[in-house]
Amino acid sequence: MPTALTSPRPQSRLINQGSSTVLTLKFIYIASGLCAVGLFAYLGYALIRAEKF
Repeated sequence: MPTALTSPRPQSRLINQGSSTVLTLKFIYIASGLCAVGLFAYLGYALIRAEKF
């Protein structure tokens, strides 16, 4: 009985979960960055065109 040899499946599951977590974090960072840029653009426009607000 070879007890020292284990299947690579549990490790690959951990790697897959890790990469999906990184992908999710990357999406959150990109989405929040776009929101921040949009907010700064809007506030800059409101500052320049203050008489219209």
